[in-house]
Amino acid sequence: MRALKDAEASVLRTLLGARPTTERSLIESSGLSRSTFQYARRRCYAHGWIYDRYVPDVRLVEPLRLEVELRWPFAGARNTLIQARAQDPSTVLLWSLANLVLSVRFVRPGAPVSKGPDSANPNDADRSVTVRSGASASEVPVYFDCSGALSRLFGESPGPGYPRILGTGSDTEEPVAPIPPSRRRAAAELVGAAQRTVDSSFFGRRTPPFPLTLPRDQVRLVTDGYVRWNVFPRLGGLPPYRGRSVRDLLFVYGTLGGSDSGARLFESVAADAGAYPILVAVGSEEPRTTVLVFLGEGLAHGGRSGPRRERSLQSLLQERLDPFTIVREPLASLNEVVEHRYLGLLEPTPAPS
Repeated sequence: MRALKDAEASVLRTLLGARPTTERSLIESSGLSRSTFQYARRRCYAHGWIYDRYVPDVRLVEPLRLEVELRWPFAGARNTLIQARAQDPSTVLLWSLANLVLSVRFVRPGAPVSKGPDSANPNDADRSVTVRSGASASEVPVYFDCSGALSRLFGESPGPGYPRILGTGSDTEEPVAPIPPSRRRAAAELVGAAQRTVDSSFFGRRTPPFPLTLPRDQVRLVTDGYVRWNVFPRLGGLPPYRGRSVRDLLFVYGTLGGSDSGARLFESVAADAGAYPILVAVGSEEPRTTVLVFLGEGLAHGGRSGPRRERSLQSLLQERLDPFTIVREPLASLNEVVEHRYLGLLEPTPAPS
């Protein structure tokens, strides 16, 4: 695999940390000329290193809860588990790795905690960790935002847009009404169009890739905050850059004690250990099971551009999570079975039986 060129690295850094803005501001942030930026961006999409999604804000869709599951299935049950999760419309992300399977679902309140399709067979019993969180910034302060961790690949510090949270803001905000039925169809068309695109980029040959290129009803969905534009990396396919590469994923799980919150845990991990997780999810009920996901091989913390950190990530987690476990998985084994698939969240809510 060839290494990233400087222009490609600048485009990836800019797009992964971008929030809804203008084409001009993206180009200025990259430090490239317009033609160089646009050419390098096309290459990044053509190689499949990144892809676009319009993500509906789950607090605006309906009262859904986030379920993050780490599961270590026996070999005989692995394919069955992956197939069942992939066919479940509530599954928005599914990663298969060498030893574990990560699934992320949005479920309605009161739904039973998910069980693997093999759970009824004791011979196929496996180990699993499940987190049920609300859609608040205190419980999910980082939601699949790789810009912080990958800033180390680019030899820089995280940009001001990191971290991307789950939801629209703080816990003190007033609840926002769900998407009206009259606008749900437009939202489904927008989310589904990005999902179905084969060449990774929903915007393909469009410039700029922002709401101004969309029909008016879809522009309003974006400006009203019902959906947001995100660029996600395909972690298993990112080339090295200047001798740095991403080789592992680190999965941390444990129990968060006392009155601690996910937001405070993240702030401590970032400020004291210089580590930038791509996901932090804390359970809403006791015991408050917590899952964090990092990029490994030195990219998750440290780096030339940041200050020296005196606190190790392991000692900090040992203090905040009791007990806690760290699992390392090789990134080369990553199969992204479901890539941020949100169309199922916009399906009609089934009538109560």
